[in-house]
Parts: sequence; C-alpha cells; structure tokens
Amino acid sequence: MITVVQLARLTGLSRRTIRFYHSIGLLVPDEIGKNGYRYYGDHSLLRVQQILLFKQAGLPLQKISAILNDPLFDASLALLEHKRYCDHQIQKFQNLIKTIDYTLEHLQRESNMNTENLFHGFSPEQEEAYAQEAEKLYDPQTVRESNRKWREYGKNRQQEILREGGRIYQELALLVEDDPGSQPVQKLIQQWRDHMAYFWVPTTDQLLGLGQLYNQDERFKRNFDAIHPALASFILKAIEVYVGVQPS
Repeated sequence: MITVVQLARLTGLSRRTIRFYHSIGLLVPDEIGKNGYRYYGDHSLLRVQQILLFKQAGLPLQKISAILNDPLFDASLALLEHKRYCDHQIQKFQNLIKTIDYTLEHLQRESNMNTENLFHGFSPEQEEAYAQEAEKLYDPQTVRESNRKWREYGKNRQQEILREGGRIYQELALLVEDDPGSQPVQKLIQQWRDHMAYFWVPTTDQLLGLGQLYNQDERFKRNFDAIHPALASFILKAIEVYVGVQPS
C-alpha cells in the first residue's frame, strides 16, 4: 500500500487531484486508516493508469468514470484499445515529423515547395477532431454544412483548395517581418478570407476567433510553426488590423 503523497510522486498527479478523484468516485482508496490517511494498492495503481490513458486519449472525466465504473469493463481489452490508439498516434506523428522536416528543408534551402507535402499527415480523423472543436466555437449547423460542402468537392478539388491555402500561408510567412497593416499583407488576408468561402463565410468575430485559435490551440500552432515560428502571431495581428481591432 502507498499513501497519497507516494501516489502523487509515482503518477505525476497532484495530491489535490487525487483527492478530487476520490470525491467524485473515480479513484477510491483501497483502504482508509484510522488516522484518515488514504492508502492505495495494486488495484488502484492499475485504475490510475487507465485514468491517465483515457485522459491522454482526450476523454472527459465524466466519460472516464462511466467507463471504469461499468460492471462489464475489461482492463485487458481496454489496454489493447489503448495500444492500438498509441500505434495510430505514433504513425500520425511520424507523418507530421516528415512534414515538418520537409518544410524546414524548404525554408532553409529555399527549395521549391510541393504544397501537397505541406499538408501530409493531416488525416480525415484529425480534420474531424478540428470540426468537433469548431462546433464548440461556432454554430454546429454551420460546421456540419461546411463539412458536407467539403466532402462534395471531391479529392482533386480538395487538393486544389489545399494548395491555394498553402500558397497564401507561404506568402504570409515571407512577410512576417513587415507591418501587418501593410497593403501586401492585408491583400493576402483578404485572399485568406475569400478562401474561407470554400468552407463557410465567417463573420468578423469568427475571423478574429480563428486567428486566436491559431495561437491558442497547440494543434494549429504546431502546424503554423512548421511553416514559420512567427506565422500564427503575425496572422492574428494582421486579422486584427483587417477587422479594425487594435493589434495586441
């Protein structure tokens, strides 16, 4: 048996988090001593591992609790699912690493850019995750209509649209040292907004929200950093000028 302090050191969870998990029935100690101390055995350690694995997969605590408290829950089957998930994630990140390496080579050697390579590693599953994130920020019906519109373009047209978007971001990356309110930059931001019409027509607030999302969401930020480390913040400043907001 180990104490809360030892469990915290072992797992990286804070003592406050462990106590919170107890309060919601997610992680109940195997034993509570007469002194009120909580003690955790092997069963609890395996449960903590499951909690951390499900959290890594992006599940909310309420969903994790429902899964682990289900009488039919099978830890072995769950671990196999976690393993398959990790294998998928490894493959996805290996593809993204190839994309980053390719982009770095382009930027450092000024080689010709193949825009299809720029977006290699962005899978339909990842696009679906982005769509779900967008539904939290925007009208879900609008997002669903945008997804339907995208699917109807077909693969060839989709590639053309991606190439056009890649070209806009590349040209913006070349101007990151310029004034975000300059005419060339603002012209590209107008093209970027026009390009959005392939998906949906954003409002002024949504344009600003996209610029903020590019900087605050690590998934988007990594993609822009692969093109230029200052690109995401530069785009936000240019959007702020475009919509008439005092640049941050």
